[in-house]
Amino acid sequence: MLAARLSLLAALALTLLAAPPADAQRRRAAEVQNDKLTTRDGVDLHYTYYPSNAGKAAVPVVIIHDLKETRQTYSDLAKELWQDGNSPYAVVTVDLRGHGESVNQTYRGRTREISAAKLRGDDYVAMVARDMEAVRKFLVTENDAGRLNLNALSVVGVGLGAAVGMNWTATDWAAPPLATVKQGQDVKSLLMVSPRWKENLPVARAVQQPGLRKDVAVLMMYGSENRRVNADVERIEKQLARDRPTPDTPGEKFPSLMKVGVETELQGAKWLKQAGPKGVSLVTGYLQKHSVDPDHPWSERRRFD
Repeated sequence: MLAARLSLLAALALTLLAAPPADAQRRRAAEVQNDKLTTRDGVDLHYTYYPSNAGKAAVPVVIIHDLKETRQTYSDLAKELWQDGNSPYAVVTVDLRGHGESVNQTYRGRTREISAAKLRGDDYVAMVARDMEAVRKFLVTENDAGRLNLNALSVVGVGLGAAVGMNWTATDWAAPPLATVKQGQDVKSLLMVSPRWKENLPVARAVQQPGLRKDVAVLMMYGSENRRVNADVERIEKQLARDRPTPDTPGEKFPSLMKVGVETELQGAKWLKQAGPKGVSLVTGYLQKHSVDPDHPWSERRRFD
């Protein structure tokens, strides 16, 4: 049933994806990088980076996992987007604090091991304020080296990762523009699988952010047979629809606010797994429309971030 629901969307997505040029096909595969960042509060944040050969035209995509998952859960999705560096995407997957390899914190002389099973309220808040801040600093470095365009930033979040992504996007768009400084407003596409309204990390304040409401393309994918998830998606959609500047054209393939509810109980990573290649095509088609095709000018950030 899931495959049948997605087949039309997949076909539409594929029409937007042009074959890579011959010179790109001849390029050597970019090398995957596994490393760690240190957050401002001393967490060793482990990540995997799939760099693009597209240089300043590369669209950075940050994939954020669900509670009690790791970045490895989405390595297949990352590789599908990355295409050995010959796609438009530079992909980052990260282990949020308390997950995967990101379990050690040393702060103000104290060492702590963080467990996903024992996360505190401030840990969830720090996933946005500290973990994603560290990821952004890494992306600034890559941007200024000419290896990606931070101004086309895209976020894919699953479950808890959707809440982290939504709050991070709201934070990004809350950064006030200055005359000569671009210090935020970089997220152009937010794709969420099974987002929740209030589970570990609430999103009520995030959806009030004007930039998220007006300027960020949002796609929500979920199993509609779960009543709670279905209700949460509809609530989020209602909030985000309020300030959309103009109605989307009827019948538009990938509108700026879109939900794909499939008749299944499956959510999160299981939803994506059953969706298979058609789900990937939905993701790439949406990113192509809202992050790749538009003109998002590149600019240097080192002096400012």
